[in-house]
Amino acid sequence: VEMIRSKYLSSVALPITFIVIGMYYFRCDIQHLLSYIPLHFIRENKQIKSTKQSTDTKKRKLLILCGSSTGTAKLFSKRLLKVIGAKLKLLNMEVKVKDMQEYNFDDNLDKEDLVFILCSTWENGTPPENGRVFYEWLKDMSYDFRVDKSYLSNVTFAVFGLGAAIYGNNFCKAATEMHEFFVNLGAQPIVNPILGDDASDLESKFIEWCDIMKDYITTHVHHAPVGSKVIEDRLPKKKPKYFSEKNTKKASQFSSTLKGSNRKECCNEEKKPMTGDSCEKNETDCCQSSPLVNEEVEILEEEDLINNKFVTMDLDNENIDPNLLAPSPCDSDDDNNNGDDELPHDKHAVLDLEDLGSSMTAEAKANLASQLRGDDSQQPVAREMVTRLQRKALVKEGYRIIGTHSAVKLCRWTKNQMRGRGGCYKHSFYGITSYQCMEATPSLACANKCVFCWRHHKNPVGTEWRWKEDDPHFIVEEAVNLHRGMINEMRGVPGVQPQRLQEAFQVKHCALSLVGEPIMYPRINEMLRALHEREISSFLVTNAQFPDRIAQLDPVTQLYVSVDASTKDSLKTIDRPLFKDFWERFLSSLRSMRDKKQRTVYRMTLVKAYNMDDDDELDGYVELIELGRPDFIEIKAVTYCGKSDASNLTMQNVPWHKEVCVYAEQICARINSRQVINFTYSIATEHEHSCCILIAREDKFKPQGVWHTWIDYPKFNSLIQQYYTTKDSKNGDVFVFSSEDYMCKTPDWALYQSKEKGFDPVENRWRRNNTSNSKGEEEKYMPSESGCG
Repeated sequence: VEMIRSKYLSSVALPITFIVIGMYYFRCDIQHLLSYIPLHFIRENKQIKSTKQSTDTKKRKLLILCGSSTGTAKLFSKRLLKVIGAKLKLLNMEVKVKDMQEYNFDDNLDKEDLVFILCSTWENGTPPENGRVFYEWLKDMSYDFRVDKSYLSNVTFAVFGLGAAIYGNNFCKAATEMHEFFVNLGAQPIVNPILGDDASDLESKFIEWCDIMKDYITTHVHHAPVGSKVIEDRLPKKKPKYFSEKNTKKASQFSSTLKGSNRKECCNEEKKPMTGDSCEKNETDCCQSSPLVNEEVEILEEEDLINNKFVTMDLDNENIDPNLLAPSPCDSDDDNNNGDDELPHDKHAVLDLEDLGSSMTAEAKANLASQLRGDDSQQPVAREMVTRLQRKALVKEGYRIIGTHSAVKLCRWTKNQMRGRGGCYKHSFYGITSYQCMEATPSLACANKCVFCWRHHKNPVGTEWRWKEDDPHFIVEEAVNLHRGMINEMRGVPGVQPQRLQEAFQVKHCALSLVGEPIMYPRINEMLRALHEREISSFLVTNAQFPDRIAQLDPVTQLYVSVDASTKDSLKTIDRPLFKDFWERFLSSLRSMRDKKQRTVYRMTLVKAYNMDDDDELDGYVELIELGRPDFIEIKAVTYCGKSDASNLTMQNVPWHKEVCVYAEQICARINSRQVINFTYSIATEHEHSCCILIAREDKFKPQGVWHTWIDYPKFNSLIQQYYTTKDSKNGDVFVFSSEDYMCKTPDWALYQSKEKGFDPVENRWRRNNTSNSKGEEEKYMPSESGCG
C-alpha cells in the first residue's frame, strides 16, 4: 500500500507543483502551461490511461451513401473501400455502405461520425430515383427554420458527384446541392464537392477524391478522438501540391506505373503515418507519399492510362473473354513486334521506369513529352469514346467492342431464324434474311436518353464528335469478323439448321441501329460505302437530332428516323434529349428526310401512358407525317427489356398488338381525311410477334393494287455502285435513283390481316407456354435481347 501510495503521489504531486510555480512566477494561462508538462508524467496516471483506452476502443463510424440510377455510384463505393480499406481496418472503424433509399437518415444521420456521399444526377438536375427521398428530406431540414443549424455539427462529410458536363448548369447539380444542405446543417466538409464527367475526367476525378479521403483518414481521423472537433486545416484554401492543376495530369499518368517503385521511407521507425511537421528530419516529402500513388487504384487504372494496345479489365471474376475487345487500328503492332513490349501479365507486377517508353502508346508518349517540356500549347490527343466502366458493362451484355467507338452484337432474331423459328419484322416487311443480318453501330454515343432504351443507358452521351476516329474500313472488317465469330458459336446449339448456319457466315444486311447515334460518326458515308462494296444492304436509324448530317448522307438502302412523340413536351419527356434546341432539330431532320430519294421510314414506338393516350398526340403525329412525307411508317409497341434503374417502364406500358393496329388505323384515317397531301397512306403489312405494323404510301408502293414493300437487294447493289461511279467521276452528273427503282412484291403471308399475321409459313412457329409450365407454375416474362421487336 505504501509503495502504491508513494508512486501515485509522485506522479501527481510533481505536475501540480510545476503548475503552481509556473502560475505564480510566469502568470501563464493554465492551458498554455499544460502544453509544457512532460507527456510521460500524465501517462503514468492510471485514471487518464484508462480513459484514453476506453476512448480508443470506441469504434468510429463511416457511412457511405450511394445514389445513382444505373448502380455506378455503388461500384465506385466498392473501389473507394479498396483504397481506404486498410486504414479503416487499422482504425477499427465501423463501415456501412447504403443506398440512400435504404438508410434510416431521420434517426441516424446526426449520430454518424464520417459520411461519404457518391451521387449522380438524373433529369433536369434532379437526384436519381433512389436518392430523391433523402434529397428532399435533407433539403427540408436545411431550410426549415425550426431545425437547429448545428444539427449535423458532429458529422464530417465529403461529396463526389457523377454526371455529364454536356448537361451544362445541371451537371452534378444534385451532388452540389447535397453538399450545401450538409453545410447549412452544420456538418464539417472535408473538401469542396468533386465532380466527375463521365465523358472525360470521371476516372481521374474519382482517383483525386479517393486520395483526399485516404489522406484525411490518415492525417486526421487517426489522431482525433471520437467527438473531437475537426482540425481547421482539413479544408485547405488551396489544393495540396500533388493536386495542383499543373501536376495532376502528370501524376495521374505516372501513378499506375510506379507500383513497387522506391519511395522515401518514413523516418518513423514504427512506420506510422506522420505529417511533415512531426518528422524528425523535418522533411515533408519524407513522410508523405503521394496519395495518387496507391496500389488499390493503380491496379484498376493501369490499362487505361498506359496500355492502349488492348483494353483489359478487372472483371471481378466474371468469365469475359478479353479477345472480345478488338484493338484500335491506330494501336496495332508492326510485323517485327515480338511481344516484348507488352505489360507484365501479372497485374501486381512492377513496371520499371526503364520499360515505360516501350509500354506506352504514341499518344501517351506525345502527351508525356509535352508535359515534361512544359509545353502547354500542344493540343490534347482525342480520347477514346468508351470508358473502362462503360466498356465493361457493354461487354457483359454481349456487345463486341470494335476499336474505340463501335460495336456489334448478335440479334435474337438472327439466332431465331437459324433455328427455323421465324425472322424479325424486317423479314416480313422488307424481305431481309434475318440470319444473314448484322446489327452494329459506328457510334456508341447518343444525344438522347430515351426512357424505353433497351440498352439501359450503358453507352456514352454527347452532342458532337470529340473522340478518336477509327478507320471505316477497319470498323466494317472487324464487325463482319466478330459477327462471324458469334455465328460460329451457334454450332451445336439445339435446333440450328446446318445449311442456314453456313449461309449465316455471309452477311447480306446491316442494321445500323444497335445503340447510340450512328450518324454522329464523321466518316459515316465512307463506312456505308464499305458496306455496299461488300453488297451488304444498309438500314440506318437516326434519332432526328442531326439534320445537317442527314442532308449530307449518301444513299442508303433504307433510312429511318425515330419519331417517339409528336409534341415538344412529350418528346422531352420520352427521349430526354441533350440539345436545348432539340425540337427545332427534330423538325429540321424531318424536312431533310423529305428530300431523300431513297426509302425513308418513320419509326414510332408506342408507350402507354406516354405517347398514345392523348387525341392531341394523335393529331401531332399526323402533322409530323405531313411534314416529312415518309415512304413508310413503322408503328410498334415498346419492347420491355426487364427492370432497369434507368427507366421506370413496366409491362403495363406495353400495348397489345390489337391496340397498335387500332392506333395505326386511326392515323391513316386522320391523314386521309385532312387531304393536306395528295396521296394516301394505309396499313400494308404486320408482324404480330413483334407487335408491329407497317403503313405505306399507296401512290408509290401499291401499283395496280398490289403491295410492293419488299426490296430487290441485287437491284439496289447495282444502283448504288452506279451512284458511286458517277460521284467519283466528278463531272457533275451524279446518278440519281429512287425507292421505286428497287422495290418488289410483298408475299401474301406478310400482308395486313392475313391469317399468318406476318409469320413466314416456311418457318416453324415455336410457342412458349405463357400460362403455365410443366409444374403448373406461372412463367415469368423474359425480356427481349434486342430492340428489333
